[in-house]
Amino acid sequence: MGHHFKVSLSGIYLITHIPSGYYYCGMSVSIFERWQSHFTSLKMNNHSSTRFQELFNTSKITEWKFEVISVISKTDIKKKFSVKGKQFDALLRKILIQEEKNQMGKLSKTFALNQNNKHFI
Repeated sequence: MGHHFKVSLSGIYLITHIPSGYYYCGMSVSIFERWQSHFTSLKMNNHSSTRFQELFNTSKITEWKFEVISVISKTDIKKKFSVKGKQFDALLRKILIQEEKNQMGKLSKTFALNQNNKHFI
């Protein structure tokens, strides 16, 4: 992997198996780093989601689509709430969790590869 992203993009992402429509939805303060860790654990056959791992093991990498479905601007949050340090980290996480719930509410529970369905209540 020769490509390194210097950009730290916060928000919600979707990893979709195109032929089946199964997907993994997640949130991160650094989406590109998170994708890298997903890919590393999948290659090592130890992803936390066994359903994701099983589908990955029986498919080609070219059958997967990685996309950012919602961007959360850290700069905007800092300006709007004027918080720093640990307060900022906590607020960002809270906002990301709420946005993940919003996005997952628009998706089909049936096709989720997430380990639990905490956001499909």
